[in-house]
Amino acid sequence: MSNVKAHETKHTFTEIVEDPEHEQRSASAEFERNRKQLIITDRHGCFVCELLNLPPSPHPLEAHHFLCEWSEWNDADGSKMQRVFDLGVFDFYGYSKKLQGCDVKSPDDIRNLVILCMKHHRASGIGIHDTTAPLWFSQSVAKDGIDILEGSDEV
Repeated sequence: MSNVKAHETKHTFTEIVEDPEHEQRSASAEFERNRKQLIITDRHGCFVCELLNLPPSPHPLEAHHFLCEWSEWNDADGSKMQRVFDLGVFDFYGYSKKLQGCDVKSPDDIRNLVILCMKHHRASGIGIHDTTAPLWFSQSVAKDGIDILEGSDEV
């Protein structure tokens, strides 16, 4: 079997999302408490930067709703989310294990949050909001000096 030379692949896709009716977004007390717990108390930096052993990002840290986007909460089944968390599949900080069996009552549950720098959260072509999950995760585990995703630091 022969090797395929390194090359760039451009993907263009359209994603049509049916957002349920929901209140105007505002940071809940639970969200602020959990964001501060992860960033200030637990001292977590950007999940991607830490995996890549990058120096702390100059971009502000943000909490991303990971398994269920905030705007999709009214269509989400909290018991299904709980089952995913109880399996430990996305236990970024150990809270799924600590809270195993506890109901997921809001999208701001600490188990549903992952800390990202603004670049890895919302930047064009790089952030989790602007790329597909398989490639975003691939970038998160890329070898040092390798950029799988090409994008901008601009948000």
